[in-house]
Amino acid sequence: MGSGRHSFQLLIGAIGGGENAQPAHPQAVALARLLIERGADPYNPQVLYNTSLGNDDLFWLDLLYDHCAQRNETGKWTAASSQWPKSSMLDYLLSNAVSGNALQRARWLLGRGASPRSRHYYSKRNLHTEALLRGNTEMAAVLLQSGGIAEPLEGREAFQVACLRMDRDTAARLAARHNSSAEGGKPGTRSGG
Repeated sequence: MGSGRHSFQLLIGAIGGGENAQPAHPQAVALARLLIERGADPYNPQVLYNTSLGNDDLFWLDLLYDHCAQRNETGKWTAASSQWPKSSMLDYLLSNAVSGNALQRARWLLGRGASPRSRHYYSKRNLHTEALLRGNTEMAAVLLQSGGIAEPLEGREAFQVACLRMDRDTAARLAARHNSSAEGGKPGTRSGG
């Protein structure tokens, strides 16, 4: 993730997390507060990335956002960045919340300006579609309630969602439609053969 500029700052080491689930410093909260009081920027993309990969917990989001609010710097969270992630950090974090089915975190992010209509950072799909394709129907509902868009699903995506919902009738109908169109395109094919 990101550039070397954020790689090993003290705040990152104190809070831990990330792909390898680095443990936090034993006194992480006190140390993070001290570092912020002494000038560390509470808006730290690497820290936000690292903490977005763990449990559906709001502690670090609340702490860092509140310190930004005290500095009148919450706009950093919604502004497009010239560096990674080059989009709103809130939108990026919402992508991770959708991927991890982190409902509490998603609601928190949406409540502070993340767009339910943004595209998933990695798959580039509509967030609602991404949630459905992962079987996260409650997440999909949260996105819709917040103004997200339900795209019509077809083909493989529609079949996948029907299977995840255990909707046998829809899955069977879609499979039959696929088989019928596949057979119709090949001369000399017959069913049951």
